[in-house]
Amino acid sequence: MEAVLPLDPSVRTSLAFLQEILGTQHLGEVAVRLWDGTVWKNTPRPRCTLVLKHPGALRRMFWPASQLTLGEAYVQDDFDIEGDRDLLMRALSN
Repeated sequence: MEAVLPLDPSVRTSLAFLQEILGTQHLGEVAVRLWDGTVWKNTPRPRCTLVLKHPGALRRMFWPASQLTLGEAYVQDDFDIEGDRDLLMRALSN
């Protein structure tokens, strides 16, 4: 099966960022779904999905890098977490 790159530059940029910061992590049963429906690190039956709600969501989550920035992005509805939130936190802390 050949990989098909999305045409939307913001999707390509977000996928490249995810690969750069999380590509070497074993995320197990965690998936990331972008605003256009693209799924990164798809797993057959994810127990948790990080849902990015718009093209600027990753930037709002991680710039500048701090727990406050991440919390503000969540409160501002830039992203959501579906399923087991603790699983996502454990996967990201490894």
